[in-house]
Amino acid sequence: MGYRLAIADDEKLIRESLAQFIDWKELGFEIVLLAEDGIPVIEALRQEKLDAVLCDIQMQEKTGLDVAEFIYRNSLDCIIVLLSGYEEFEYARQAISFNVTEYLLKPINLSGIRETFTRIKTELDTRGAEREKQRQLLQNAGSFWHIIIERMLEAGLGLLQMGRAAGTSFGVTILKKRFCHIPLI
Repeated sequence: MGYRLAIADDEKLIRESLAQFIDWKELGFEIVLLAEDGIPVIEALRQEKLDAVLCDIQMQEKTGLDVAEFIYRNSLDCIIVLLSGYEEFEYARQAISFNVTEYLLKPINLSGIRETFTRIKTELDTRGAEREKQRQLLQNAGSFWHIIIERMLEAGLGLLQMGRAAGTSFGVTILKKRFCHIPLI
């Protein structure tokens, strides 16, 4: 299973061409939604995890900019690429303000989309590796403190001495002779 992708364009031919003429599986993506407007994309973003959205900038009800703004305002971990038939600077400025990854102009260049989504997959892979590394660090934090305390006990340090030693190295606060406060990350 690949990264979850939604494609939205009000032009049926473009929407279906994007789905059919690009080997998304090869690029590491799975199309989970084809929509003619931004409303179903926003609903999908509310209900499930989407990793990327390829969206036309100008649609009937909710535009690609509306989708980008929704992702931005809700701090969603989702990459958005906007397609546009307009070279108007205001669209580009708004897209930048919502952290849009790419702003591609129509007519669509399929090789350009492939290159863009190859870069996006690399970015998503990097983000995933970073999240996994952070998860493992948090999971191992308890083991880390256990090892430190065990080594201090092996060295013959008493609790007060351990607290003072840890305090200088790790920000541990000695509250009383028998108590200490150890911040966990």
